[in-house]
Amino acid sequence: MGIALGIILTLFILPYIAGPLLLWFSGSRIPPTQVDEADPSMPLPQSAESHFWKTTHFFSANGFDQMGARVRESARNGLSSFKQLWRHPESGEVALVGAFHKEDDPAFANTFVAFMNDRGGALVTTSNFNAGARTLLDPRGTSRVTVPTQDLHELRALHRGHVAVYGPNVARPLRVKDCMTLCKQLDEATRTVALSQKRFRVDGDSLRVTLWGALFGIWINLWPFKGKYEWREKIMLERVMAAGVASGALTPGRRAA
Repeated sequence: MGIALGIILTLFILPYIAGPLLLWFSGSRIPPTQVDEADPSMPLPQSAESHFWKTTHFFSANGFDQMGARVRESARNGLSSFKQLWRHPESGEVALVGAFHKEDDPAFANTFVAFMNDRGGALVTTSNFNAGARTLLDPRGTSRVTVPTQDLHELRALHRGHVAVYGPNVARPLRVKDCMTLCKQLDEATRTVALSQKRFRVDGDSLRVTLWGALFGIWINLWPFKGKYEWREKIMLERVMAAGVASGALTPGRRAA
């Protein structure tokens, strides 16, 4: 009985100790990101091509204008992304469209759309981005809601509800020149937060995870910390939906009005 209990406790505790140590010893890094204007003559990966075709149709049909050229972000770990920015000239709504791609894995696909507003230097963001794991590398004041929907009408309506939670005087339209400028600003903000929270340290031109960063990065995705953040996200989504219904952007049942 004692041996069995010891084995069970060991298996339960192991991820909390071994996971961070493996992450720390492996030297997990945030590599430098290069942001360039995407070559329009270069074909996109299949998943990205399909995603940009669908989103371009949606935003063009709903009165959005493309802001600057499509950009490509490249990192040394073989992961790259293509991004495009849209803005509505009347409402000021801004949406970032993205598709991630792995050079050595053509089947890999992770696409998203994120509607954004400014909140005093931080962002109010509503997206369908599936990051897989929490990182919480956001500037203080950031409000992020993630919804697993591919219905862009619904996502846009939910973002209006998200903005309504704070009010138009707090969540103002995001003012940015073009997609490349926004991508550079977001990358710089991530690196600044990573250093200020002492979760990463400078190592050459990259950021290398610290022991505290490894502990934090693993533990927030394990019980009971994971449940705490899931509960917060659930409460926030309920507030967003209620504000969306009150503002007329959503009908009860989370459908775009």
